[in-house]
Parts: sequence; structure tokens; C-alpha cells
Amino acid sequence: MKIQHHMEGYSYIAWRSRTQIHEVDMADLHGTRANSEAAPNGGSIGVDPIQTLARARDVIRQEAKTLETVASRLDGQICALADYILSNGGLVVVSGVGKSGLVGKKISATLVSTGTRSITLDPLDALHGSLGRVGPGDVFLALSKSGETDELKQVVLALKAQPVVIAVITAQASSSLAQTAHHVLDIGPVNEIGILGLAPTASTTAMMAVGDSLALILQECRGFTREDFARIHPGGSLGRELALRT
Repeated sequence: MKIQHHMEGYSYIAWRSRTQIHEVDMADLHGTRANSEAAPNGGSIGVDPIQTLARARDVIRQEAKTLETVASRLDGQICALADYILSNGGLVVVSGVGKSGLVGKKISATLVSTGTRSITLDPLDALHGSLGRVGPGDVFLALSKSGETDELKQVVLALKAQPVVIAVITAQASSSLAQTAHHVLDIGPVNEIGILGLAPTASTTAMMAVGDSLALILQECRGFTREDFARIHPGGSLGRELALRT
């Protein structure tokens, strides 16, 4: 029996009966718009809701599996890096190119919101005068899956002559960046998810998780409290909630 759904002018394909569904429950599909995009001819792009939902879940499970592997690979390098940051109190300057650069912005924001001074630095800007933002006692944290990003290699080469600690989050512990860094946070070989396996997916998830772990161990080691968090996060619903509790 086919049940026709209509919403926002788009037609829906019929769901299969419960007896035809194996791994995906009908409850999971209830209300799901199977044809979410209109085709140029006014029709709809067919999406099999069962296969699509199963695939969406599989992507998340693969990323979760990657994180388990990365967690087991973490070693004393992250402890040594955290100790240096806590002992010297310098900036953590986070840098990357492309998707890694976007992840770097999130890592830096998390560091700042949990009590660690941090900025982001575009590698190209750094090579054209902005290296002046990095000073003695600072940590330059580079994000590069390959460890061979040309722009970052040039920045690191320039910083090697300065009293700056170089750290890298990478999937290649034998790469050029890893070999020149003082601290290597190795996420190990990471296979990107998808048919092509090209778009940064699992690797960027892994980098972000490592950044979160660094930020939170720093937060806990310095005794960063709820009151401290409320002081630097006065806005939004979270800020209001914290204000009521402090």
C-alpha cells in the first residue's frame, strides 16, 4: 500500500511496508522527506530513504571508529605540549590551509573559551608580515594531514630561528612538518569517508577531537572554573544560565 505525503508543494515517495525494512525502523523514517530537492523538470530527485539513512549512519559510525583509533594513538607528546603551554603562558597560534584551517579556527576558539590564550594565523598572511604576531614562548600549532603543506613548511622554516615551540597535528609522523616540530600529535593513517575518499572528513574530525582534548586538559590542569567560564561568556542563553548559577 502506498501512502502519498505532501509538504511545501513537494511529493513524497511511498514508504515500504514494515516487513520489508530490516535495519531501519519505520519510526526512524516517519516524517522524512524522501525527495528533498526539486529536479529541473519540476519532478523530484529520487532518494531511497532506507539506503540513504543507513548510509548516513554508516558515515557517522566510520568517523566514530576513526576517533577510537586516534584516541589509542595519543601519547605523551600531548602531555609535554600541555605542560609547556601551562608553564610558559604564551599564545597558542593555530594555523592550517583549507579545511584544516577551518578546523584550526574552531580549535583556537575552544582554547580561548576554556582559558588558554590563542589566535589563528593564515599561513599566507604569515609569510607576508603577520609572523610578527608570533613571539618568544608562543606555540605555533600547525594542522596538516599530509604534513607537507608548502605554506606551513615555509612558516615553520621561518619560525625555527625564533624561540617558538612548533607543534603539529598530522596523519604522517614521518612528514617534513613532523620532523621539524618539537611536538607531534599523530592521528595516524586516516581514510577519508565517501566513494571518492578525497574530501576531508575523518581527518578533520580527528584533528578537531585532538584539539578539543588539548583544550580540555589545559582547562582542567589550570583549574578553570564555572565562574571563569561565565566571566568570558556573558552572552547568549549559556551566559544567562551561568550568570544565574554563579
